[in-house]
Amino acid sequence: GVLSLMRTYDAHAEYTLACRRTRPSAATVHLPIWHGDVRQFIKCQTSRAARHELIVNLFPSLWICDLFMQRSEQNEQWHLFDPEDVPGLQDVFGEAFSAQYGEYEKTVVPVATIATRELWTMICRAQEETGTPFVMFQDAINGKNNEAHLGVVRTSNLCTEIVQYASQDITAVCTLASVAAPRFVLSAGGYDFDALHAVTKLAVVGVNALLDVAHYPTEAARASAFNTRAVGVGVQGLADVFKACSLSFTCARARELNMQIFETIYHASYEASVELAQQSGPYIHFPGSPVSTGRLQHDMWTAQVESGRYDFAHLRKQVVEVGLRNSMLTAQMPTASTARLLGNFDGVEPYTSNILVHRVLSGDYTEICPWLVRDLERCGLWTEEVRLMILEHHGSVKNVPSIPDDLKEVHRTVWEIDPLDIIDMSADRAPFIDQLQSMTLHVPKPSTDEMFRIQLHGWRSGLKTGLYYLRTQAPAYALPYGV
Repeated sequence: GVLSLMRTYDAHAEYTLACRRTRPSAATVHLPIWHGDVRQFIKCQTSRAARHELIVNLFPSLWICDLFMQRSEQNEQWHLFDPEDVPGLQDVFGEAFSAQYGEYEKTVVPVATIATRELWTMICRAQEETGTPFVMFQDAINGKNNEAHLGVVRTSNLCTEIVQYASQDITAVCTLASVAAPRFVLSAGGYDFDALHAVTKLAVVGVNALLDVAHYPTEAARASAFNTRAVGVGVQGLADVFKACSLSFTCARARELNMQIFETIYHASYEASVELAQQSGPYIHFPGSPVSTGRLQHDMWTAQVESGRYDFAHLRKQVVEVGLRNSMLTAQMPTASTARLLGNFDGVEPYTSNILVHRVLSGDYTEICPWLVRDLERCGLWTEEVRLMILEHHGSVKNVPSIPDDLKEVHRTVWEIDPLDIIDMSADRAPFIDQLQSMTLHVPKPSTDEMFRIQLHGWRSGLKTGLYYLRTQAPAYALPYGV
C-alpha cells in the first residue's frame, strides 16, 4: 500500500538529510480523499500511528474533491477505493469526477465505507496534534488552472503554493521570487503602486532569465521548464505594510490594500510576460491554454475583482494577440527564509508575536517589534516598564493597560485574529494568484468542530489551498528574557 511506498521515500529523505550540505531536504505526499489507505495516511505522523505506519520526514497532504465536501455538509457516507479497482478516477475532476465516482459506488466493492464527519474527525485530530495533513481542493485547483489544457493536476509542491501539470514523463518546475511589499509604503501612509508595478515587471524578467541558466537534475525537468516557463511572483512582509500604515490587519482599508497590492503584482506580471513574448515568442504550450482565449486567472473566479486601476481589457487583447512567455506568473510562497534577509515578516501572515527572536551563531537575542516601538515612541509610551510587560505577556499587547486601544488593534498577534478573517483575506486576493497560497492558520486551542468549520469555510470561499500548517499554542510558556 501507500504507507509501504512512503516508508521508502521517508528513508530516502532521512538519508538525504544526513548527507545535506546546504538546506535540509523535505517532501510532501499528496493522496486523494477516496483512496483506500487514506485513514492510515492521515495518522501517519501522529502518536496513534503504529510503528510500521509512522512517517517522520514526509508531510502528508489530502487531495479533496467537491463531492466529498458536499457530502460532508450533510454527513453522508463516503466510500474508499483501491485505485486498481477504479481506473481513471484520478484523471478527472469536477462533474466528471462526481459522475464517475457515483458509477463506481454502484459497481465496485469499496475497501471501506465511512461517514464523512468521522473521516473529518480523524483529519482534524491529526492536524491538532501534528499540524498536518495539509488540505488541497482538487476541483478549485483544476477548474481555475492556467495549464488546464495540459492535463489534470494531481499534486502540489512542498509548501502548497505550486500547482502545475506533471506526469511520469513531465517534472513540473517553477522559479519563484518574492517582492518586499513594505518598501513601497510612502511616508504619508500611502502606497506607491507605480513603483510596485515596475519592480514586479523586473522580477518577472529576472526569474524568466533564470530558467535559461538554471541547473536541472533531469531532462524531464529541463524540458518542462522550457515548455511552460512557469514562474511565481509573490509577496513578503504584508503584515509590515499594514503596521507601517498603522492599520489593523483585518480592517476594511487593510483588506482593500491587500487586494490592490496583489492586483498590481498580477497585472504587472502579465504585462511583463506579454512583453517577453513579443521579444522571444510565447511559451511552447501556449496554444490551447485558457489564457490564449483571453480567459485570465481572475476571469475564472465568480467574484468581480477588477478595481479599475488597470486596463484588463487591453491586457486580454494583448495576451490573445501576442501570447505569454510564461504559463504561470503569480504564487504566494511562505518566504520563511528570504523575508529574514530584508527584515520582513513571513509572506502574507500576521505577526505571531510582538517579540522577535533572532538566532545567530553567537546565540539568541530578542527584539520588540520595531513597528510597535515606533508607535509607542510617537505616543511617549515606550518605557522599560512597558517593555517588560510586553515580555511578560509573551508578545501580546492586549493586556498592557497603558497602551491605547487603537494601537492594540494595529499590533494584534495572529493568535488574536479570527482564522476565518485570514481565510477571507486569502479569498480576496486569490483571483490574482495563478497558482496557490501557502496558507498557515493559527488556532490557539482548536476543537474538531472548529477545524471542520474553518476548512469548510475555505472550500466555500473557492480557495485552492484549504490548509498548509495548523499552528496551535502551547499550554504553558517559558519565562521570557528580561523578566
